[in-house]
Amino acid sequence: MNYLVILISLIITSTAFSSTCKQGNLRWLTDAKLHQSVENICLTKSKKFIISKKCGKDCQNQIKKKVSKVKAIPHGTIGSPGFKLCRIIGGNGRLVQLNRNGWSNKSLCYFKDESFVEISYLLKEQGRI
Repeated sequence: MNYLVILISLIITSTAFSSTCKQGNLRWLTDAKLHQSVENICLTKSKKFIISKKCGKDCQNQIKKKVSKVKAIPHGTIGSPGFKLCRIIGGNGRLVQLNRNGWSNKSLCYFKDESFVEISYLLKEQGRI
C-alpha cells in the first residue's frame, strides 16, 4: 500500500513538473557566428518568466538573495538595467531567439553552470517591475 502511494505521488509530481517545462530551441549570435542549442525550458511559478530546467528551486532562491543585496544599479547611457543587474550578480546577458511555439526574442541571464533566467525575472525579483 505504501509503495502504491509513493508511486502515485511520483507520477503526479513528475506530471506536474513536466507540464511547465518543455524542450525549446535557442539561437543567438556571437562574433557574427550563429549558435544554437536545445534546452529544457520551464516557466516560473507565476508562469510569467522562463528559466532553464537547471535553475531549480535552489537556484531561484540564490538569485533572490543576490538580487535583494543589490541596492542600486549604476546609471549610465549604455546598457539596460536588467543586463547590468545580471552582471552584478555574476551572470552574462544574452539576447536570444526562443522557439517553443514559434520564434520570440528574449533577454536571458546565463550563469557559469549554463543555467539561465529571463532578465525581466531578475528585475521583478528586485521590485523594478
